[in-house]
Amino acid sequence: MKKLMSAALAAAVCALAGCIAPPQNVAVPPMDTRITIAPDLYSHVVVTDVRCTKGKVGHLTLQANLVNNCDYPLAVDWKVQWLDAEGVEIDSVVSTWNARMLQPYEICGLKAVAPTPAAADMRFYARKSVRYGRPRFQMHERRTKMNLAKTSLIAGIALALCASAHAARFEAGRGIANDRATGAGPNDVTFVTRGNGNEFGWRGWDLAIGGTILPWTIPNDESSVYGLRLNLGWGAYANTYGIDAGAFSSVTHSFGGIAANFCGNVVGETMGGIQVGAV
Repeated sequence: MKKLMSAALAAAVCALAGCIAPPQNVAVPPMDTRITIAPDLYSHVVVTDVRCTKGKVGHLTLQANLVNNCDYPLAVDWKVQWLDAEGVEIDSVVSTWNARMLQPYEICGLKAVAPTPAAADMRFYARKSVRYGRPRFQMHERRTKMNLAKTSLIAGIALALCASAHAARFEAGRGIANDRATGAGPNDVTFVTRGNGNEFGWRGWDLAIGGTILPWTIPNDESSVYGLRLNLGWGAYANTYGIDAGAFSSVTHSFGGIAANFCGNVVGETMGGIQVGAV
């Protein structure tokens, strides 16, 4: 009875094992001992369906499939070394490395013909490509990171300049006289108060192109734009006339033109034109 139960259990295990489907996109590792794959490729590349037969002219012909098991491109070098009947390598110009870029899960058919009828066997070798260098997708990733680093550096410098400029507000009795200052000399000035009566301002500039970065206005919030204004923040200009686009637009006094800002548009006094916002 125990023997019958053991046999039944073994049969059930075998049947269950037969029902388990093999994982997808995984090729069977090569069993041919004549194939050598470099350790830097590991199991990412395998060689299957190896056939080595003599053709009509008596030369050995190798046919095989080179399989990429990865979901990204791989650059591979491969070559065939031919041997005579005694297992000695045959010197030939055709036994050189060939480069091949394999796309994700690509099955690439390879073919090589022996240089002489004396060839009786072969050895197949594969390694990471030296000619291609890094795979294309890695080179693209590297360029993307470099461009991102450059953009971040430029943005950081711009933010630092804006922060430095806004930190250097004029103080009464110091600085350089501007349009609304009075005093005996440039080192002895009295600024007319603005805002709530306790803030000293900047000189206002008229710009053809203006922009905001976060809370900062370039060059300052006393300036006006007559042309194009781009907003990467929520800083305010005194006046804006022309095209105003970006994240958020704030104008202290007057606006005229077309404004399209995702988070909205705010005008303190007068507005003429078209304003569009998603929020």
